Amino acid sequence: MINPSHLESYTFFGLEPGLAILIVGRVHGNEPCGTEAILKIINSLRSGKIKLKTGKLTLVPVCNALAANRNTRNGDRNLNRCFYPKIAIESFEDSLNNILCPLIKDHQILLDLHSFKKGQEPFALIGNSDMTLPVNNLCKVSEAKIASWLGVTTVISDWSSTYLTGVKNRRERDKIKEPFHLNYDENYGDGTTEFARKSGIAAVTLECGQHSDPNSVKVATNAVINLLAHLSLITNPSNTLKIYNPRVIKLIRVVDKLDANDFFLFDWQNFDRVSKGKPVAKRKNGSQILAPEDGFIIFPNSDAEIGQEWLYFGTYKN
Repeated sequence: MINPSHLESYTFFGLEPGLAILIVGRVHGNEPCGTEAILKIINSLRSGKIKLKTGKLTLVPVCNALAANRNTRNGDRNLNRCFYPKIAIESFEDSLNNILCPLIKDHQILLDLHSFKKGQEPFALIGNSDMTLPVNNLCKVSEAKIASWLGVTTVISDWSSTYLTGVKNRRERDKIKEPFHLNYDENYGDGTTEFARKSGIAAVTLECGQHSDPNSVKVATNAVINLLAHLSLITNPSNTLKIYNPRVIKLIRVVDKLDANDFFLFDWQNFDRVSKGKPVAKRKNGSQILAPEDGFIIFPNSDAEIGQEWLYFGTYKN
């Protein structure tokens, strides 16, 4: 039983100066791999199996206890949307925002551990792949570099900018005037990593595998250990620091579902390849959605709500 009356975090301090790293799990309550991996890391730190040398490491096994108790994605709402401090508290997640936002701002790098319902391949999400952020007075690091340490072979970039373009298109399409609310609000898409980046903090989301796949816990655990070792917070347990060379897929367009009778022309899976001009979906009125470039189908959701993201298109980032 996870107690939703409070939020638990665990902080470990190395005896030498270093970076401040925050690892969080269970932003969505039905994604347990981050929780299990973080608890393994905590136990290894306490037992001495992993030795923290430098810096500060904060671990939050369960960000949304209400959703975790229900084993549902959301409690009152999606914690990974509208993620910023709140004055008026209207939901359980609003209260969490006012705890987690200051916690994030007290660190220099954030790793947010997630899992997915459909698909096979673990992947990381970063902001602009060319952006480099200062993590202290002497060191700068790009989110692409951080992602190369996590053990995945695919990285998705530019979700935020693509989402924001989609919001503006949505407002124009539906002729929405200010004030903007929910999916017409540019801030609606802000989650943990978007808030972190706006605060000058490097942030990566790691999608570790399917919710119920035991391997997702291994992916999450190894990613945390690799990150801490590369940043010299811990003694590297394997004595080798591997750097991966993942493919980077840049999101370029988001498509909303406009009617319940809109449908995909194929059973699209994440990372399915498409060629420019290929029909991928059809509207109720008979018009087709065509691939804008040679690339990939990303985050296809046949069950999307009306007016929400239906699928994204992505291309290789050189």
